[in-house]
Amino acid sequence: MIERDGRNLEDIRKVIIFAQTNKFWQVNILSTQKLRDKFDILMTQMLTAKRQTGGQYNANNQRNKPQQAKQSNFQPGTPDW
Repeated sequence: MIERDGRNLEDIRKVIIFAQTNKFWQVNILSTQKLRDKFDILMTQMLTAKRQTGGQYNANNQRNKPQQAKQSNFQPGTPDW
């Protein structure tokens, strides 16, 4: 892909990670040939996901946001059912 298609190594790495963390693409991109065939589509979807999350797309296809602590309604001395 680097020699034949003139792709950047970092772009290839990011697209592979995106494809393997996306539920649809991870079962559809199982060979280098399929990766080459679908590269432009994958790159576009990856960049779209990045824009939709405010530029905070990460390799796990999730938004980078702090985890909020779960609040418990448990009070000592009372049943928790």
